[in-house]
Amino acid sequence: MSGFFRQIASIIILTLFGASVFAANTSMDGIKHLTVSAPQTREVIWSGYKASLPETVYFRRKFNLTGQPTVGMLYLRSNSDVNMWLNGERIRISLSAKNGSSHEFKSVIGPIYCTHMLRPNDNILAIECKNSAPQGELWFDLSAKLTDGHTRLLTSDNNTLTSHRFHTGWNTLKFSDSAWGRAISVSDPLLLSVRSVAVFTASSDPPKADNLAKPQWDSGKLARIWKWNPNPSNPHAILAGSRPSGEQMIFSVTDFSPAQTPLLSSEGFTLFEETNTAFNPFEKSQGVWNYDQLLTTSDSARSWGNLWGASLQLAFPPDWYAKSFPFSRIQCVQPPLVFQAFSPWDLHAAQFSTPLLDNITKQFQKTPPSLIELRPLPDLAHYPGYWCADSVARQRFQADMITKYGTLDNLNHSWGTDFASTSDITYPEGDSISDKWMLDFAQWYQHGLCGIYDMQAKIFRRKWHDAELALPTNRVMDQSLLASVAARYHADIRYQPSSNSHLSLDDELAFERASTACHFYGVPIWWENMGAVNASEEMKRFWLAESLGCKGFTDTASNALALPDVYFKYSKYMKTTLPTTDVAMFYPSASHKMFGNSVILPLEQGCHALLPSLRFDVIDERLIDADALSRYHVLILWGGTRIPSAAYQRIADWVSKGGILISYNFGKILTVNGDASYFNQLFGNAEDMPEYQPDLNAPADQLSLRDISLLKTRWMRSDGNGWTIYFPGAKGDLLKYILVVRYVLANLGSLLQNEKNEPILPDLRDGLYISLYPDHLFCFNPTDQTLIRGITSPAIVGDGVSPGAAPVSIHFRIDPHSLLWAPLTSPIQELLFECEKFTNLNGQKTYGGSAYSPGMGMTHVLVKAGNQILTRIDCDLPGNYEIYYRALHDNVLAPAEIIVDGVTLRSSDAISPSKVIQTLRAGRVALSKGIHTLVLRAPKVDLDADFVIIGNDKSIAGYCFRPKDLENDGD
Repeated sequence: MSGFFRQIASIIILTLFGASVFAANTSMDGIKHLTVSAPQTREVIWSGYKASLPETVYFRRKFNLTGQPTVGMLYLRSNSDVNMWLNGERIRISLSAKNGSSHEFKSVIGPIYCTHMLRPNDNILAIECKNSAPQGELWFDLSAKLTDGHTRLLTSDNNTLTSHRFHTGWNTLKFSDSAWGRAISVSDPLLLSVRSVAVFTASSDPPKADNLAKPQWDSGKLARIWKWNPNPSNPHAILAGSRPSGEQMIFSVTDFSPAQTPLLSSEGFTLFEETNTAFNPFEKSQGVWNYDQLLTTSDSARSWGNLWGASLQLAFPPDWYAKSFPFSRIQCVQPPLVFQAFSPWDLHAAQFSTPLLDNITKQFQKTPPSLIELRPLPDLAHYPGYWCADSVARQRFQADMITKYGTLDNLNHSWGTDFASTSDITYPEGDSISDKWMLDFAQWYQHGLCGIYDMQAKIFRRKWHDAELALPTNRVMDQSLLASVAARYHADIRYQPSSNSHLSLDDELAFERASTACHFYGVPIWWENMGAVNASEEMKRFWLAESLGCKGFTDTASNALALPDVYFKYSKYMKTTLPTTDVAMFYPSASHKMFGNSVILPLEQGCHALLPSLRFDVIDERLIDADALSRYHVLILWGGTRIPSAAYQRIADWVSKGGILISYNFGKILTVNGDASYFNQLFGNAEDMPEYQPDLNAPADQLSLRDISLLKTRWMRSDGNGWTIYFPGAKGDLLKYILVVRYVLANLGSLLQNEKNEPILPDLRDGLYISLYPDHLFCFNPTDQTLIRGITSPAIVGDGVSPGAAPVSIHFRIDPHSLLWAPLTSPIQELLFECEKFTNLNGQKTYGGSAYSPGMGMTHVLVKAGNQILTRIDCDLPGNYEIYYRALHDNVLAPAEIIVDGVTLRSSDAISPSKVIQTLRAGRVALSKGIHTLVLRAPKVDLDADFVIIGNDKSIAGYCFRPKDLENDGD
């Protein structure tokens, strides 16, 4: 492998083209006004399973295409609310073709152009129908024209498989549907009697918000709704800048249907985003705009009291643009792949995005989105390599290098090359390239990727001065450079991990780097989860987002609806508090660029091993140059034998002022120019230390007494007011190095005079993840075992551990594959009082009814106007409590008087306007330890009194019942 690609650990050979999802759109000229002839073989189908209404039915139809599809069109008719996927990609459709009857479509929806979703060979069409009609009906036609001129027609018939049970991944090709039954044919005189059916454009008329389906609520299960919006007069303010410490995290959802809005709102989602893909641009042809998707998102979100946003894909121009305007496609040097997307070095991208932002500004002046995310690059994280093979990029590299060095002679001298002219300058390749040549190229490449973000953000800010802007990042980006760009334009950063469910070590490290850089530059960071995950994987993402101080958490509707328990149980614990850290891991960006991925593998392994029980940041040379080291007491090295001299000087100065530098023997650490003086100054004892010989009698996962003795007598060395610790083990001793690091951090007070111990928790060999905060623990148990732990840790105050403070002890039990929020101070209390169980009903009658809690038996009390009911409260934890209640008049929430110990409560606090809340807030009351009286009175009209909840969690805005649609009976 050439030296140019030595930093790529492995090359994934991809058979992308022409089945690539990045292929250009097929032109739609001349076919958008066609009608479709109704084939005589069509069948209207449904599931043979008889379920109680409303029902959700799932359909799958596999088919094979023997060639490359050039045109694909889909038509649909159903009397149900429908969601569709083709090869796992969501198909957006409008349900506005319904007529006055709530159970019958007016006509066929289509054509829906799906060319880019089709593939040669195996394909899968998946359809979800939510039906409340006496007899459900579904009909579809899919036609695919192939390169050989033949057309493949797929119609609904009994070869379509069906199930009434939800299964994770049911809409993907790899899912096993062997247990599914066959669809049955149902009578449909309308379709069977016609020869030709008029068709409607799928996005011609978005559904009105007031016509959206209302969910069915399960009165036996209550869910919490938090105060995500403390300022109802300015709902957009919650997204402005960083959220105050301790505020609720913002939950954002993508890939949803309007009918799912109330269900997702009940799970805690407050920002609903439309994700614009490469193949569905808003500008259908030059100057012709269609914002039906954004309007639908806006209407459905705002109708339930939520915010809305849009993710704009700026990388891929539509087909009409590609035909009319020249632009350079982004290309990979090796492997030789091409995306139909703008090269980041091509300034034509600005010509494409400017009219889009102009037009959206005009279209949504009255109802602007709360957040816009710009995506100026394809997702390159899945395609390793350097994406700069286009001619524009090569010319920019040549010009930028001459600008950097001034003359060609200076460049040749630095690189050890003999280029005769500027046009001869090439990217580094071959086995004899110099380290400086490789470093210059890699730095130029990263600046180029971030440069397209800078350009698009600048254009955005000219159009949208006050709107919230987000920029995506992933593991291939320079995290600190992009964070500095985001800070310049007051933008948020959203980390996008790989789509695979298993969170890789490089994703973990990149997220840690991004969060560190964002917190340093004052940039809010989000976790953006776009891959399908199971419950345990989702919980780990919850824990990681919380532990790294995220402002928001973005997920797909499919994950949220498949994992309701995760959201209902744990989303309220997701807050913006960042655990205090005094430890930094060094990310050697210069060495990584020069020598490849092997440089950072020990860092990835070390961070992963310490992540469960130690909070740390990850800083690179750019952050060190910006004086980030002054925030930390300890810096730990894991690799990288080249550090730029300016950063090296800052490290040395920081140590002399009292810093603690820890390293192991991964090689002598030089400057980029090969200077060893800093290494000799900091680790002068390294040359005299014998190679580490492990104690074979000590367990592999423990430090022996001999190791500890060597640490104290040989490995530690004072330097000015600071210390250096050098472990003479090599990469093969990485486990011992990790244990040395843990021991040093947990025992700084005894190892170094007048130093404090770091807030590191005991060695967690059982796999438990713990984040320690000033007032609570947040734990994740990914194992199959119930864990019972007792934790004693130094008390945490302010910015670290208070010397001499009493230790904090807590004992807790955490179930398998679960999260635990454990307070270190006053515990959270929530007391539910069912009205039918009040101790004194004062002659008022109780009644049953499934619309009231708990859904069975006697469920509520009819309190006549002017009457009241009473019960007693036994308070064992004195403090301030919020009181919420549910009372209805004519099936609508109605105010009651809540009286505690003879005092009528008054509610004045503003709460979230979310329409899913099914309780009213009575107000706040101070309860002392002992017995109190609680009265619910109907002041003016008869009330159906359901329940009263008393709690001390200030983040709660109210309560709702869990939607039945979220209760999946599948695996």
